[in-house]
Parts: sequence; C-alpha cells; structure tokens
Amino acid sequence: MIEQERPEVFGHTLVCDDVRQETTGKLIYIGVYHGIMYVQGSFPITLPRLCFSIDLAQKLEAFSPKIKLQIFVPGDSADNASIQAEMGEKPGAEGAFQRAADVEAAGIPDADKKYLTIFSTLMFENFLLQGEGIIKVRADINGKRYDLGGLRVSKAPQQGAI
Repeated sequence: MIEQERPEVFGHTLVCDDVRQETTGKLIYIGVYHGIMYVQGSFPITLPRLCFSIDLAQKLEAFSPKIKLQIFVPGDSADNASIQAEMGEKPGAEGAFQRAADVEAAGIPDADKKYLTIFSTLMFENFLLQGEGIIKVRADINGKRYDLGGLRVSKAPQQGAI
C-alpha cells in the first residue's frame, strides 16, 4: 500500500452543543453532531448555544500565521460568511519562538516536526439558523480557501416517517 503525503494545509471541525474543560486540560464535548443536525419546529430557530472546535494543521515550511476563519450558515453567500475571525501573530514572531520552545520541551524528534497545529474553540450563544442547508467552516490562508468541515441542517422528520 502506498501511503499518501498529507496536503500542505488540512483540518477538521467538531460541532456540538457545549464544550467543557477538565482541570487536567482534557475537553468534554456535549451533544456532538455527526453529519446532520435535525431541528425540531420551524425556521428561523435560535439554538441556545453552538460550539465549533477547529483543528488546523499547516506544513512548517509553508506556515502562515495569518488565518481567517469563516463559518457560513444557510443563507450566506459564498463570499460573505456570517461569522469571521482572524488569527495572526504580532510583529517580532514571539508566538513562533514559543511554539518552537514548546516542541523542544516535548522532546519531539526533528523528523516528526513537519506540521504546526492550531486549535480553536468558538462558542456562540443564541445561534440563529434561518433555514435548512449546510453550515460550512473554512480557513483562508495565503489567498487559498480550505474546507474544515460542514454540518447539514434539516428539519426533523415527522414522527412515523422513518
């Protein structure tokens, strides 16, 4: 079997109702959605809370600290996400030096230092969904858009319809 090389940038998103953190640092995901979210009632609907845990990996030699995360909800155009967040480093690259120190402290061999991973959890209260469709999570890096996952939103089937 030929093992495929990982792409320059890749990632994924876990969507759930809540995220909690233990004192040990472990995360607890509550109400995880897998592929589809069935909504009871009619649209528009407001969810009490919706969380997005985003993992993003970039090859070290192509790493860019300037990242624009976007979450498109049903009804958004392809160019205008309802939720946008930008990540980046301050001049002087203190963050890059800290990451290098953390990797050294962890004892990771040089041969395994291929990717830099960034993790972010975004939590939203009173998350409005106007209708059915797909919630899409994307990252824009160096003029390219990367797919970090999605979740289909559908009206729950009528009882007895399945």
